[in-house]
Amino acid sequence: MVSGQQGAPYGVLSKRGEAGACEVYLADDPSRRRFPAAGIAAAVVLAVGLVTGGCRPEPDRQAQAGVTELEAALDRARSASAELGRRLMTALGEQLASGAPATAIGVCSEIAPAAANELSRDGLAIRRTSLRYRNPGNAPDPWERVWLERLEARLAAGEPLQEVHEIDAARGELRYLGPILVGPGCLRCHGAEDELDSDVREQLARHYPDDRATGFAAGDLRGAFSVRVAMDSPASD
Repeated sequence: MVSGQQGAPYGVLSKRGEAGACEVYLADDPSRRRFPAAGIAAAVVLAVGLVTGGCRPEPDRQAQAGVTELEAALDRARSASAELGRRLMTALGEQLASGAPATAIGVCSEIAPAAANELSRDGLAIRRTSLRYRNPGNAPDPWERVWLERLEARLAAGEPLQEVHEIDAARGELRYLGPILVGPGCLRCHGAEDELDSDVREQLARHYPDDRATGFAAGDLRGAFSVRVAMDSPASD
């Protein structure tokens, strides 16, 4: 139960199990349980019914439908994150193979937003975010910041990372974060500043004068894919 999702792009890790908060899960439970122990306890109670007056409990169809919708929303969030990661890795690989790492900067500044916009449809919106962002438009919102800081703390403590998801009942949506880890190839543009190629430093100074995205080492938390999925019947905490 402590294994990451194999072959996940950008080092997106996932496990499923107890994570403390009501709507937050670790992913990749081999049993693929529909009702994680800590995540949707309220929904589980409703789903099995309440025992009153000695009557046999009956399933609550509405609660079951809510859980099914949650799983469907999670599947969409995971699929969108995996697809965006695949597209970025393919484009970055092509640029880095050309021997001109400075051209890879355009992948993150142009191709990534275009791919995210293309994948954002039918009630789903996806983007990248980071505590150490290059593009100010990728700065985290308060919810993203809290979870990115927690993920960084877990990584620093040597704990395995996990995807995060939470129901925002007020907005009627699922929020999801899929961690992105720094790989060796990322260091061509995100490594120690004094080790970057001169043309990379020149491009960054020209296009991102307030850049915060250098000084990484392989295995660091680069950021996360952040997804919102609209839900018809979101469960409440």
